[in-house]
Amino acid sequence: MLSRELLDELHQLERADKAKVIQILAGELAIDEEAYFQDGTYYDFWSPIDAPEAANLLLNMLDEKREMNSAL
Repeated sequence: MLSRELLDELHQLERADKAKVIQILAGELAIDEEAYFQDGTYYDFWSPIDAPEAANLLLNMLDEKREMNSAL
């Protein structure tokens, strides 16, 4: 959990130092990701290719949003 003190110190950093912190944390996240996925292992994931109902629902929602925006 982030402490208020840490957040306050991060906000006070110069731009270059903030970029360095981001670079360090992104590197650590990349290392964590490498440890999470194992080479040669297959992972299931959901794809909208086999879900035409979901695609239609999303298209309808977009159409409704466009209609609402054009009415304003």
